Amino acid sequence: MKKLLLFSILSILISQNQNSYCQGVWTQRASIPFTARWGAVGFSVGTMGYVGSGYNNGTNYGDFWQYNPASNTWSQIASIPARRAASAFSIGNYGYVCMGIPPSGNYYTDILEYNPSNNTWTQKATFPGTPRYGASGIAIGTKGYVGCGNEGSASGPFTNEFWEFDPAANAWTQKTNFPGTPRYGLTHMGWAVGNKGYLGFGLDNTMTWPSDFYEYDPTTDTWTQKTNFPLTGRSYGVAFASCGNYYAGCGQNNSIAFSDIWKYDPVTDTWTQKANFGGGNRWLMASFVINGIGYCGTGYDFTNYYNDWWEYTCDNAGTNEQFESENLISFYPTIINDKAELIIKSDKNLDNTFLKVFDINGKLVREENINTKNYSFARKSLQQGVYAYEVLSGSKRIGSGKFIID
Repeated sequence: MKKLLLFSILSILISQNQNSYCQGVWTQRASIPFTARWGAVGFSVGTMGYVGSGYNNGTNYGDFWQYNPASNTWSQIASIPARRAASAFSIGNYGYVCMGIPPSGNYYTDILEYNPSNNTWTQKATFPGTPRYGASGIAIGTKGYVGCGNEGSASGPFTNEFWEFDPAANAWTQKTNFPGTPRYGLTHMGWAVGNKGYLGFGLDNTMTWPSDFYEYDPTTDTWTQKTNFPLTGRSYGVAFASCGNYYAGCGQNNSIAFSDIWKYDPVTDTWTQKANFGGGNRWLMASFVINGIGYCGTGYDFTNYYNDWWEYTCDNAGTNEQFESENLISFYPTIINDKAELIIKSDKNLDNTFLKVFDINGKLVREENINTKNYSFARKSLQQGVYAYEVLSGSKRIGSGKFIID
């Protein structure tokens, strides 16, 4: 029965028409049963997603809702103090929401920890920096990171500070500043792929929308500038990590909202435009990732507030792992008990060829050097589940797909 279920899952993955996936697919899911709004935040813990806070027509909200993708249903959970344009991330079994704009008074400096097991919020160590909103929230490994933000009015002052939160020590530590100009409006424009964080965009202190983009390595506390976003910059866009890549888009620039979505490939340092967001132009949306699948919704288009919710199937899903014309490799079987055979169908030299394996959350879990055109891939310590792989020859991807560990 288990083998039949695994085969059914894989059949669904590979039976889709590949052309329909070349740009990714947006599917509308159940709308959130709360007041439509912008400036909400989202995070996920395990197999559940969470969305809450935000703003609509003069009112800040603090209600939070849990999304179950298996049943496509929402249920209300415990609330937090009302706010908008906060920052959020999740670490392990907990979600975190911090800072933002309250209904009145100074901006928040709190960080609230959500425990799904007992539906409670607990206030943790107060943020030691200046109160702010519109900052990024990124989780890398067991630490959370909050970067940039607005410490004043719509014209600033802005900051490029970058702070680390360690939930085990319940402590904040200031890290190397974000190397771009001080800015805000990055609330949903930061995410982690593997063990690196990615951050860019926003509205900066020159009142322009930069398109620069950077990678953060927490092990060395260093930033590396990557390829700029290929179009005009924007603030308050949406981002999520899926299939080992970073997806970003929507947002606004000079009172124009966008619907375009772009994939950033950290392996090749390239941007590729994908299917536009299914809900149309908007900004100040919320997002989260569950089991490697990106979800986003809510937001504002300068006229309407939204409470809709959408699922994105990344373009790596649905490829035929055996003999696709665009693949220069074959990988068989795709349901693995012990080992599989990887065959290179390219005439390329194999001096610098690697196999990379990602888990369903997009984390790199295995990297192996390929020195033969008939390579035996062993399961080793990989646990049961669905995995994505890619084969690189130099900096060029020559094949990719999915497999299941039985």
